[in-house]
Amino acid sequence: MDQYVGALIGLGFGYGWIVAGCLALERRYRYAALMLSGVVAAGTALLLLRAHGYAAPTPLVHARWIIYDVTVIFEVLAIAGSIGWLVRRRRTELIMPVVGIIAGLHFVGLWAATAYAQPGLLFAAIGMIGACVLAIRSVGPSRVVLAGLGCGGVLWLAAVSVLV
Repeated sequence: MDQYVGALIGLGFGYGWIVAGCLALERRYRYAALMLSGVVAAGTALLLLRAHGYAAPTPLVHARWIIYDVTVIFEVLAIAGSIGWLVRRRRTELIMPVVGIIAGLHFVGLWAATAYAQPGLLFAAIGMIGACVLAIRSVGPSRVVLAGLGCGGVLWLAAVSVLV
């Protein structure tokens, strides 16, 4: 997998985070934010696809994908378990930041599998956003908005960094 494919995958997940954050906004802001984020994501995807077509082939990284596969399995199990646990306790406002921390931890497996520095930075950034949003004493959708836009923004920046 080359850097552009990885960037497109990250951009897709980042857009999912941003959509989740936008859906928690007040109705008067929601649709404008969704349209703006859709245009930005589509534009970024087109730039990545165009750059990929002009880029010289990058050598394949000898990655230990089994490490990453195991990490993803544990990530899915941890997310499913934590969502169930939080729903049973009627603490659904904590789902997004908790999932952010778990998603951040999954980058440790990617970091170990590929030895690239960027997954380590993503782990730190997304994990810190999740932890900071958890620390906010708030009622209502603000945690969802902050976690969604924060984690999505980090993944978008990581995708754009491939173009620089």
